[in-house]
Amino acid sequence: MKRIFVGLLGLLICFGGAGCQKTPESPIVVGKDYETMLEQAKAPNENRAEATLKEAVQAPDTFVFDYTSDGFSIASNVQLNLPEVSRTPILQVAPRDFTLEQALMLVDTLLPDPQELIQDRNELTKSELEARIIQLKQRKTLPEYSSQEDQDDIESAIKYYAELLPDAPEHVEKTPFGRAFQTQYITDGKGRTAGQYTYMEVWDAGRDIQHRLCLRNSDTLTDDIFIPDEGDGSLYLHRPTASVSFSAEGVDNIFGVYGATVIRDVSVTPEGCQLAKSPADAKQEAQGLLRSIGCDTYRLGGMMLINNSNKDKKEATQWAYELFYFPSYEGIELAPTIDSVDEELFHAPLHYEKIKMRINDAGIQSFIWDAPYEIAGAKVESANLLPFEDIQDIFSKMMLVKYEPMAKLINSQEPLRIEITKAGLYYVLMPQQNDISNTLLVPVWAFYGYRSWDWIEVQGITYGLYEQPILMINAIDGSIIDFAKGY
Repeated sequence: MKRIFVGLLGLLICFGGAGCQKTPESPIVVGKDYETMLEQAKAPNENRAEATLKEAVQAPDTFVFDYTSDGFSIASNVQLNLPEVSRTPILQVAPRDFTLEQALMLVDTLLPDPQELIQDRNELTKSELEARIIQLKQRKTLPEYSSQEDQDDIESAIKYYAELLPDAPEHVEKTPFGRAFQTQYITDGKGRTAGQYTYMEVWDAGRDIQHRLCLRNSDTLTDDIFIPDEGDGSLYLHRPTASVSFSAEGVDNIFGVYGATVIRDVSVTPEGCQLAKSPADAKQEAQGLLRSIGCDTYRLGGMMLINNSNKDKKEATQWAYELFYFPSYEGIELAPTIDSVDEELFHAPLHYEKIKMRINDAGIQSFIWDAPYEIAGAKVESANLLPFEDIQDIFSKMMLVKYEPMAKLINSQEPLRIEITKAGLYYVLMPQQNDISNTLLVPVWAFYGYRSWDWIEVQGITYGLYEQPILMINAIDGSIIDFAKGY
């Protein structure tokens, strides 16, 4: 059922792509004319001088919209998120690497009081492999791993480790953590250095639950390269942005996520939650970590209670809170873009900065910080924005253009209902001509919510989704933003 649904959505996206126009009568350039947009942003506006954002665009406090037709409805009655700013600059940003000081701060914060910090720990000894095989065989007998999917995964893991046993060393040299970056050289098929990047990999091997932090800065390549491998070709993917990931690997960590409940109010603990820690406790712990690493301006973009239940085993044995954070610039937040639990359906754009954490009663179980940016300058000091009345008119027309064909295609027996749950002015990252080092932060009006097909139920299990971007409108020229592409 789920695969059929995914196929239908693929067809719907084709219809959605046709919605890249300001209004049905006024088409815009799909690739976006940045220079024209920048000139329009610089145009003088008498209402702009010394006015707040709300006054300049004459925005209401709430965004109210209702539409109903045969098999299709849209409903909105939400408070507009209006940054308390008097200007909305268009900023140029560029990817940045982690400094050594930042990297060590992450190590010291996420790996406190380690018993044994090591690096370059890539091999497993015979005894370690044998221990893992025994653990997997024990796990295979547990009721919570009785599903066919879990049994197959465990068998594959046992086979993998068993094949490594004959050539595994009796002992392995452990390199102590030297509190410094290491350099990885990227070589082509002829052994020539094609690029390089700095990285830091740290293991805390002295605990019962193994902690690992991997940090990687951007590489010096300009494009992907092919590396011949035994006559075939393998591809090294150029990574122009830095990333860091931390995980506490152990029995309490969630590796496969199935069940999920969206948390809209952190003061309320969802029904059925098996954690002693409340959502407010988890948020406080997350924000404490962000403060400690200098990310005070990051804002919560989404939060869920997640567990490892699935259609074969309804009783969850592992629980955690999942939190997404996004940076803000000049008082304006970056528009949240989050991969949903159903990753086959929605994917966040590549190289879009975000921080993701999972927290349970034992503490921070995982931390991912992807694609950090820094301000490189201002393209426009104070952009001229369209009146909100124009934005609302574009919304009313483009929602019909984008979603009415979907309502007719997806299921004539089930109405398509769209509920707007969040709306406001945000920034989005827009790369210029696929040049990530020359990316713009452009103000947009973002409308989030749920569509009736966004909730998937299989054998009594409901798969929840974060609020999805329903429509994104460029606040300067009224063009429609393709959130997945970033323009």
